Amino acid sequence: MLISDFLLRNGLVCRGEMHFHFLRDRDGSVPSSPVAAGDDSAEHAGAARGRHPRRRVRRVAAGGVLLAAIGLGLAQAHFGLPGGQAVRPGHGEALRLPAGTRLKIGLAGMAQPRSDSRDYTADGLHIGLAEEIGRHLGAELELLPLAPERAHAALRDGEVDALLMRGLPPSLPPQAVTVLDTGFASGLNVLMRSDTGLRHWRQFDGQVLCVTVANTGAQALAHVLGARVEVFEAPAQALIAMRTGQCDAAVHDAVLVDALRVKAEWRKFSATLDARPPTPLQLALMADRPELETALHAALVALDSSANWRRRVDKWASNVAFEVFFDQIGPDCH
Repeated sequence: MLISDFLLRNGLVCRGEMHFHFLRDRDGSVPSSPVAAGDDSAEHAGAARGRHPRRRVRRVAAGGVLLAAIGLGLAQAHFGLPGGQAVRPGHGEALRLPAGTRLKIGLAGMAQPRSDSRDYTADGLHIGLAEEIGRHLGAELELLPLAPERAHAALRDGEVDALLMRGLPPSLPPQAVTVLDTGFASGLNVLMRSDTGLRHWRQFDGQVLCVTVANTGAQALAHVLGARVEVFEAPAQALIAMRTGQCDAAVHDAVLVDALRVKAEWRKFSATLDARPPTPLQLALMADRPELETALHAALVALDSSANWRRRVDKWASNVAFEVFFDQIGPDCH
C-alpha cells in the first residue's frame, strides 16, 4: 500500500493535493521511522488511551519498516465524585466504586498537551495511570490540572478527590492527608546528541535545556543548573527541538529517557548523564475519606506490577517516538 493511500484511508491527511515537509535533524539527515524491524516495543504503540472530555481518544500504532497502522477515534465522558461507599468485592471480584461514581483526580503541575491539529502524549505516566485507576474502580474519571500551590486547597475544599503527583507540595499538611504509593519512582535525566561535549551536570550552566510545561521538576532543575530554558507543551516537541539543535538537551523522567534512547532510530540522540535522585509518584487524599482510601489502595495494589509498569513505559516511548517522527516528516495539506 502506498504511504499516501494509507494516510488518506486513516484520516491523517486531507484529500486533494498532499505535500510532505521534512524537519531535519541538526546534522541535516531525515529522521528514520520510529519502528525498525524487530523492535519489540512496537506492539505497545497502538494501545488506546482514554481521554478527558475535551480530548479525543488517539490510537497510535507503528510497525513494519515505515507505518503499519494508525487509528483515531472519539470518546467522551462526563466526570466528578458523589458520596457513597465502595462496593465490597465478592470472592474473586475487584473492589469497585458505586455505579455512577465520578472520581476527580488532580494532576499537580500536569496538563494534557495539544496542538492546533492534534493531541500529544503527555510528559510522565500520570494521566495513563489515573485512567487505569478509574477503569479499575468502575468510575467516571475527571482529570483536573492544578498549579502545585493550589493542590492543598483543591483537595481540602473537595474540588478534587485525590492528587496524583511526584513529590508532595509543601502546602499539604501531613496530619490531614493520606498518601498512597503507586509503586513508580524516577529521577530526571537529559537526552542529548550522541556527539555532545556535555559530560557533567555542572556543564549546563548557560546551556539551553528543553522542558515541558507539565514537568515542573525539570523546570526547577534547569534553573538550579543555571541553564536557559525553552518550554514546550509536549515531550515530542521538546525532543524535536533537541534533535534539530534548538537546545542542548531535553529533560524528562530517567525511566522514560532510557526506554526511548535504546530505539534504533535514536542512536544519534542517545547520550545521557547519571540520573538525578528519584522521587515517587504518589496519590494523596484527605485523611477523613477511609472508603475512598480503601478503594484507591486496592486499585493501586492491583495495578502495581513490573509487567504493568514496563507496558506503560514502553507505550509512552513508542508513542512519543512516533510523534517525533510524524512531526519531523509530516503531511501538509493545501
